[in-house]
Amino acid sequence: MLLITIVILTMSCSNKESDLSMDFTMTYDNQPLVILENYNYPDGRTIRFTRVSFFISELVIANGIEEVLLSEVNMINLTSSHMDLTGAEEGVSIEYEKLDIENINEVRFNLGLSAAQNSKIPADYPIDNPLSNSAEYWPGWSSYVFAKIEGFIDTDNDGTAESTFAMHLGSDQIKRNIVVSNNSDQDDIDLEFKIDLKKIFEGDQVYDIIGTPNIHSPAQLEEANFLINNWKKQLENPLQD
Repeated sequence: MLLITIVILTMSCSNKESDLSMDFTMTYDNQPLVILENYNYPDGRTIRFTRVSFFISELVIANGIEEVLLSEVNMINLTSSHMDLTGAEEGVSIEYEKLDIENINEVRFNLGLSAAQNSKIPADYPIDNPLSNSAEYWPGWSSYVFAKIEGFIDTDNDGTAESTFAMHLGSDQIKRNIVVSNNSDQDDIDLEFKIDLKKIFEGDQVYDIIGTPNIHSPAQLEEANFLINNWKKQLENPLQD
């Protein structure tokens, strides 16, 4: 498992400490998703994936009295962790330890970046910041790419996924707020986010991946909103231990 552990010390009158774990895995049609393996797109075509990644930003925990900002930004890259079945079952985990706050009842973050973060360019950030990576920025849009899904799709419906697709979702209009209520009475929280990629392409209708295999333009905001709205639904109700 790719594990990021962060120890944060905060000021509080509480004598209790809390831990927060956020585990991210991908599935396809409720089965673990493995990069480069073949799956059935909702219209029956063969699809395989080569990259899935997204930013989360302004990660906050709260208990109704106080709140703590845990992180300005994290890049969740599920590509390398899902190269085989074992990795796909483990995914990526971010852990925050020894938080000086108790009775956490809410975890909040953005899918994507805040307007302030997105108004800057990679050169504005230090090299150890995920936002310093120029590969995640669109100069033409003056925006970061908030989320990426890339792979191959069977355009001629012969059973072989031979044509590339790239869903690059960005711009201020794409940011979505995620609020997770803690239903546990424990101070330590473990949130398991299972992202089913098939459901990202399905809504009231199936995304027309043949008609629009690539999203790289502001003119495609309608398509981008369709995908990001479905992505948001995948993050709103994580399993909790």
